Amino acid sequence: MKLRELEDKDTRIIYEWLVKPRIAKWFHPTEEWIDEIENRTTKYSFVSHFIVEEDSKPIGFCQYYYFPDGKEDWNGSIPAEDCYSIDYLIGNEEYLKKGYGKRIVEELVKLICDNTNVPYIIVQPEKENTISQNTLLSAGFIYDKENEIYVMKIK
Repeated sequence: MKLRELEDKDTRIIYEWLVKPRIAKWFHPTEEWIDEIENRTTKYSFVSHFIVEEDSKPIGFCQYYYFPDGKEDWNGSIPAEDCYSIDYLIGNEEYLKKGYGKRIVEELVKLICDNTNVPYIIVQPEKENTISQNTLLSAGFIYDKENEIYVMKIK
């Protein structure tokens, strides 16, 4: 498995994945995600977008970003300037329930560690998204009950 930078040729397959009911219920509103992909070199250039490939076949999408640049406020008591966050999905059903989610998260963590000095990675999956929650836990995140987020301390 490898992560490669998102290219224009990849946008069609991401659109196809984002409208699948099993993905759309977590990546909503879909239009905002499509806008982010289309404007990834301008308005959303602070996000690092990737296609996940297995044997050169696109199977998923992932990204990471410096939390303050996302102008979000769900970090709780963890200082925003100390955080990165991630998003990920497996678009190709053949690769579900085979450990790819964990591997994607681990690769994103490695990229963040290789390219930044920030001590925390935080993620806030939907409360009903137990698959993502379990994936994060299996990849080494802990659930921070006080802040209701998943946290990986890097340093």
